[in-house]
Amino acid sequence: KQKEVEEAERRGKANAKPGEETKSREEAARKAKVGEVDSGDSKTGSSKGMGIFVGLLAVCILALAAGKLLPGKAENEPDAPGGNGGASTLTDNTAKTSNESENIDLGPQIGTDFTIEGLSLKMVWIEPGTFWMGSPSGEDYRDDDETRHQVTLTQGFWLGQYEVTQEEWEQIMGNNPSHFTFSGKRAPVEQVSWLDAQGFIKTLNERERTAGRLPDGYEYSVPSEAQWEYACRAETETPFAFGASLSSRQANFGGDYPYGGASKVPDLNKTTEVGSYSPNAWGLYDMHGNVWEWCEDWYDADYYKSSLGSAPSGPSSGSHRVVRGGSWSSNARDCRSANRGRDAPSDRNSDVGFRLALSSALDR
Repeated sequence: KQKEVEEAERRGKANAKPGEETKSREEAARKAKVGEVDSGDSKTGSSKGMGIFVGLLAVCILALAAGKLLPGKAENEPDAPGGNGGASTLTDNTAKTSNESENIDLGPQIGTDFTIEGLSLKMVWIEPGTFWMGSPSGEDYRDDDETRHQVTLTQGFWLGQYEVTQEEWEQIMGNNPSHFTFSGKRAPVEQVSWLDAQGFIKTLNERERTAGRLPDGYEYSVPSEAQWEYACRAETETPFAFGASLSSRQANFGGDYPYGGASKVPDLNKTTEVGSYSPNAWGLYDMHGNVWEWCEDWYDADYYKSSLGSAPSGPSSGSHRVVRGGSWSSNARDCRSANRGRDAPSDRNSDVGFRLALSSALDR
């Protein structure tokens, strides 16, 4: 057999083309280097180890390509929804941080409207300005306490877009003193005295101050009489924000007693939900009718004759507080922008409520 093998090798060399013998020797050397042998398809122990190493290397390369071992994600952590592995986690975390920053409540920002946190009450920003307060001598049904005079409000302020509702009162105070509960939670709270309103405001101020949502030097209150009329008029000089006439299609008052030639409409004899009628030019609802609104000022029939023209704060004392705007039970004449009503601070009536203001204490 040995001779047959040797003879076969001689025949192979004899029949080989030039260069093939050299290539055969180089190939044998290469196989020996990596542990291969010419014994069919079998492998030695060394070749098996090399195969395992190559296989593991391939798995690692595939894992890296799939993003399984990217920084910021634990080796055994499951993929985030979306199938992007660790990259998705990083993107989601960045988006979450951004959203949390956007949701931080910085409180009222000067010059912009806002809604009081936890209430549905929107506060409308009112720019400072100058206006004619009171009524001209020729206005029908004017009273002697309406002497016309020019007033300048030196600082802007916020005023409630609506009267404070039964729902909002209940959220702050935990009860509902209103007579017209059947008008709904969105009807204005009434049967609250000026003193009752101060209790609501005190609680609200404490809550908002603790939460860091009050601008420095600002606090909630009922508006001053000057603030109320300035906002009601919304740059008009007519008896009403809507012009020289008023019917109960425009506001909730005693419809049998319209003003300025307007047609009669049957009375509702109750409050209505806030915002049921059109707003004035500054977006404020129910400045005429629904319920009278408490103001900060003491009432003095002669105050207009001697009041300061800049940010008047009202008399320093008195027995009655000013109410403005008329109500569901009023004649249209009492709903005029210039009309001044009054009640004792402790009086509670089903036609009196209030509207919130937020302003600098120095400007009231």
